[in-house]
Amino acid sequence: MYQPHTLQRIVESRLDDTRAQRVHSRVEIVAGRPDLAEDDPRRRARFEARMSGEAPVDAEKVWGSVDFVEAVFLDLGARAARAVARIVTDQGRTPLGTGFLVSPGVLITNNHVLEDVASAAGAWVQFNYELADDFTPRAPDVYALRPDVFFHAVSWRDLDFTLVAVGEQLRGGGTLAAQGYCPLSDRPDKHAKGATVNIVQHPGGDYKKLVLRGNRIVARTERVLHYEADTEGGSSGSPVFNDAWEVVALHHWGAPHLSTVDEDGRPLGTLVNEGVRISAIVAALRAALPGLPDTARVYVQAVLDAAGPARPQPAPVPDVLRPAAPERVRIDRDYANRRGYDTAFLPGLSVPLADIVAPVLAQVAPLPDGGTALAYQHFSVVMSAARRLAVVTATNIDGSTYIPIDRDTGLPARADAEGDAWFEDSRIDPARTVTQAFYSANSSFFDRGHLTRRSDPTWGTPEKAARANADTFHFTNCAPQHWLFNQSLRYWQGIERHYLEFGATLDRSRLSVLQGPVFAPDDPVYTDTAGRDVPVPVQFWKLVLRVQDGVPRATAFLASQRDLLPLPRRPVQPGADGAVPDVTTFLTSMAHLQELTGLDFTALIPHDTFVTPSPAEATPLRAVTSWADLP
Repeated sequence: MYQPHTLQRIVESRLDDTRAQRVHSRVEIVAGRPDLAEDDPRRRARFEARMSGEAPVDAEKVWGSVDFVEAVFLDLGARAARAVARIVTDQGRTPLGTGFLVSPGVLITNNHVLEDVASAAGAWVQFNYELADDFTPRAPDVYALRPDVFFHAVSWRDLDFTLVAVGEQLRGGGTLAAQGYCPLSDRPDKHAKGATVNIVQHPGGDYKKLVLRGNRIVARTERVLHYEADTEGGSSGSPVFNDAWEVVALHHWGAPHLSTVDEDGRPLGTLVNEGVRISAIVAALRAALPGLPDTARVYVQAVLDAAGPARPQPAPVPDVLRPAAPERVRIDRDYANRRGYDTAFLPGLSVPLADIVAPVLAQVAPLPDGGTALAYQHFSVVMSAARRLAVVTATNIDGSTYIPIDRDTGLPARADAEGDAWFEDSRIDPARTVTQAFYSANSSFFDRGHLTRRSDPTWGTPEKAARANADTFHFTNCAPQHWLFNQSLRYWQGIERHYLEFGATLDRSRLSVLQGPVFAPDDPVYTDTAGRDVPVPVQFWKLVLRVQDGVPRATAFLASQRDLLPLPRRPVQPGADGAVPDVTTFLTSMAHLQELTGLDFTALIPHDTFVTPSPAEATPLRAVTSWADLP
């Protein structure tokens, strides 16, 4: 297990070993002779040639004694910075460190940031977690990690690095390929003592920051570089670049300092930072390659092969690492082959959707065929004309023939990853649906939230499961959900699977689930890019139907995002001011749900599992605090 004090002692020992180098470098740098900090003349000459593009050497320019750099320096830096990500845990609440892509789909960070498979499996990476040019936060592209697919680490006691595959996209509208990558190269002319370095980092878990050029390499060993730069906790795992934006080290230890000389110009005894040399990491990967399992060998070889480009840039992706295309699901536009929600799916419990929506029929958006429900694979959706969102979605789930669907490809039997493409349904006028114009205008607050869960209707044959997965990405099945809402709903997300796997249903496999927003007159209003007002539902409901020991049972749930709506996308840490409010899942009664929604659940009231509260309890709600609370 990672022990900070032990790592500190290791670094301090290395600092003792490089003390003479650092003193020499500091003297030369303060004297205005940074080139003489490098005491190996051959390395100094190679570095000068490399940085000057093999042209006649302008030593003053190469060693940074003046502040002039080519304008392209900014373009290359911006390109390199795109590959750098913030690493977080606790579903985005707690920052761990920094990492960056070193080939398409593979991230590197310190081993003390992601020590093992378990820690990596619980982490997310956030690209573009930074301020835009108007100093407002960008909406980050968030990905899970897939250590089960690829994970390779060298202990924090040694070279302190971890490589891990990037997995499914959880949020955001970009693509992983657009982030580019920063290749790892062991060419010998990338750095020299006395030269400047640049660090792209998330200090303290904050928005992306750059430390540029006022930082000098002061010492070197076979494995590490020592340099003077401003870093903080959270900077661990950052790339250390030379002025050509080539990675020379993986930052892993240091303390911030602001001054390097006293009032008389004498060097101060400042703490320096330590980074693991990229050449040492590359050598370790080459040495490990022959003994790796076949799958891991492919990933490591791809990292080594990625060193070809001299600059960080998007590049052709090997098939084994190819990220998902922007449109990862394919909609079958022949809607005639959909049967939708089956009223008689559960033996002995008929729940006609038409009966449920009858009281609000005047509010339902009419369809060209004269019907009221849009039929999809294993689920149906009824739309509200005024609110342009679903009144209700009704889904059949057959756990006995469930097929996991890969969100990256929209096909069965691969890893789970979220698609980022949503679609309009040609059977309903787009003007009657809240579409991308709303989510683009309000990305600081809202994600596109599934009503029928993506994984609920994916059962039957592989063809039908894939079609059902794609169908859930219609905007008709979408509702504005605050970006923290799903992250804060521990029990809501797993209710269906809990009943399928642990509930005593008739054949331990079948459920019908109805869900939707609660439309209220005081719902807050947001505006889309076309200037249209969209009232955003504050509450959502879910109704789980099953047959248990031959007895029909109906259980209703409620959850609210009201407390989250004022919170824009920004760092949120537990215990701090502005910490994420706890979003509680509540059990409720059929009668109360009927009153809230205006829908007709009268036929289900005899099967209601809700225990009527005591007269002292004013509202028929009971918080779910453990899975044991579920009836």
